[in-house]
Amino acid sequence: MKNKEQCPLQLKACRECDDFIMTINGGRVIYKTLGCKHQQVRNLMIKKSGMFGKDVHERFDVAKMDKHNYKLYQYLQNEWDRRKWLYLFSYENGTGKSFTANAIANMLIDKGIQPLVIREIDIATKIQATFGDYTGAIEADVSMKYKAVPVLIIQDFGKQNCRSEWWPQKIFDIIDYRGIQQRTTIFTSNLDLTNKNLLINKFGDNHGAAIQSRLLGECEIWELGGPDRRIRFDC
Repeated sequence: MKNKEQCPLQLKACRECDDFIMTINGGRVIYKTLGCKHQQVRNLMIKKSGMFGKDVHERFDVAKMDKHNYKLYQYLQNEWDRRKWLYLFSYENGTGKSFTANAIANMLIDKGIQPLVIREIDIATKIQATFGDYTGAIEADVSMKYKAVPVLIIQDFGKQNCRSEWWPQKIFDIIDYRGIQQRTTIFTSNLDLTNKNLLINKFGDNHGAAIQSRLLGECEIWELGGPDRRIRFDC
């Protein structure tokens, strides 16, 4: 009787998973698992993803396709190079930016790639919460979480208040680091990335231009249109 390998995720050994394999592909860990082990791995990745509630169930296979999202959704599922950054924007609310981001995250998890979905304002809040540590060690650890995750999906980019230089500097640091390390980053926003004045007005002359330059150099830009999908007119 052969000995079972201890699961690297420290899950309970399962007889159905003797064929458990761990491989490295492009710096990302991919777990090829069977049966219940696959679901356990997925559950762990969901817990680390930042998704909760209905977010977990927002997937491409349940999406309502229409003329406004069909081309994008087909591209994301069949053609998108997952190393390429994405910038999903709309001038209006409710056009499906958040749903699309969550569907991307679920698709990546199915491929064994760990995403983190988080609003820009929540990144700022979590970093601000470390400011009582005057050594800077805790702040550095929190910032590294957003720098190091294989895929970072920043929701509502541009919504955080920028009353001083501290936040433009922090978000620039995260974006710049991820660009250097070639770690996939995805943004949803109401800001048109091609409008330079918007980012300068938001993040200041220094960091606004630098952020825009990096995003234009890295991102594929997609505009989402259509009606507000959150509003039900049959109520």
